[in-house]
Parts: sequence; C-alpha cells; structure tokens
Amino acid sequence: KAVPLRNSDGVTVKTYEQLDPQVRSDIKTFIATAVARRHLADSWPVIAPSLKAGYTRAAWTKGDALPIVPYPGVDPNRIQYFLDYASTKEILLEVGVSGKPGVSTRPVTFQLGLVPAGGASHHWQVDYWMPRWTPPVPQN
Repeated sequence: KAVPLRNSDGVTVKTYEQLDPQVRSDIKTFIATAVARRHLADSWPVIAPSLKAGYTRAAWTKGDALPIVPYPGVDPNRIQYFLDYASTKEILLEVGVSGKPGVSTRPVTFQLGLVPAGGASHHWQVDYWMPRWTPPVPQN
C-alpha cells in the first residue's frame, strides 16, 4: 500500500526541494548522463531494471537505441522541477529542460518517474521519462 513519502527529516514530501538530497542528485545524474547522452556508464546505477531490460552495462554505455528520450545540449543550470506526487511506491515529477546557449533545441517538459530500488538504502531509480506534450487544438 502506498502512503505519502516522508524525507529523512520526517517531513511529508510535497515539493521537489523536500526530496532527500540523494534522490535529487540521482535525478540530476540521470539527466546529465542518459538524457544528455554523455558519460552513459554513470547513468547505469540510477536507471531502474525495467528500463535496462535487455541491455548489458556494456551495451548501455555504447548508447545505441536506448529507451530514454534524449535531449542533447541540456543546460543543467536551466532545469525546472515540479513534484506531481511522492509516495512510498513512486515519485512523479514534471521536468522542464532547456538547451545551453547556442543550442537550437526548443524547451520541453518531461515527466520523470522514480521507483524504490529496494533494500534498506532508500535508493530510488528512474523508471519513466517521456515528453509531456499536448497537440495544439486546430484553428477554424
């Protein structure tokens, strides 16, 4: 049964900033590596088994056809985070990413989901990363 997530200070998590520092660090590692397609070996520990299924660590590191939507040129200093919800079973965030100056990729909002990795470490892993996009309403 899922119950509201509490951080290491015992506070019910209602904002991104209230997530434990290790969770926030893992999210940033995921974006800086798997999403940016840089230093892919560093992303392996923060990715859930559901996303790594069918990959060896060596194949993952090569980066061919990964199940992660890329955003090359992401500017880690221009990422916005909004917590949708956090329970003991799942964390869901809205993540607004923009490119570094000079990168022509338009800003995009993604949904990022995390699940507990198990064990007593209270470690979380990314198991969902998809753009949040709504098609425009046709104009008459």
